[in-house]
Amino acid sequence: MEHKPLFITLEPQSIAACGNIPTKLTFMGQVLQHQAEVFQKACDHDIIVDLAPTGTGKTKAALTVLLHEPNCERNAVYIAPTNALVEQQKQAAEDFIKRAGLPHFVITASAREVKMWPNDKVGGRPGEKIYNLLRNPAILFPEVGGNRPVLLVTNPDIFYYATFFAYNRLDRVNIASQFYSSFATIIFDEFHLYDAKQLVSLLFYLALSHEFGFFNMGDGLFY
Repeated sequence: MEHKPLFITLEPQSIAACGNIPTKLTFMGQVLQHQAEVFQKACDHDIIVDLAPTGTGKTKAALTVLLHEPNCERNAVYIAPTNALVEQQKQAAEDFIKRAGLPHFVITASAREVKMWPNDKVGGRPGEKIYNLLRNPAILFPEVGGNRPVLLVTNPDIFYYATFFAYNRLDRVNIASQFYSSFATIIFDEFHLYDAKQLVSLLFYLALSHEFGFFNMGDGLFY
């Protein structure tokens, strides 16, 4: 049987620049159309999916939502698919927040980092540590102060354990309550890379948040 070669022609895809940049996005310089659309749609949409290709500024697009009231004064969480991206997206978020003049303080949480947080300040169990940090970030980061909002950058596994009530029985309700009530903006980065368990946790989070009436409050924003 003769095997014939398969030829695939890949055509370039152009990403349109925004011709009429929203005033709140002018600090970004060049703004792509999908970034402006995410920012604008966030005014009256609870769930937004940005399908722009890799390397076209989807992270910035998602972070523009923090510019909306009351998001600029409320906590947010950014779920990056790998620990390597957690650190990378922390740097991207810090740069965006600085340029935008937002008050958020960026904190990263991976299993390794959580383990390194001092037991005498936030407790010994992983779930206990994350709960205490979210309840009072100034315990570990005095620069947060009393009213400064936090942008937590973490991974899908920690998100799964927190929202699926999978932490230690002493902590599972406490940490779940923080994840279901503390964040005005939830950003899922590259969720098409999630495995089955991680994808189920995302859908479960949306469904349970809907049951709790989160979307009825006008500040539930997911990506």
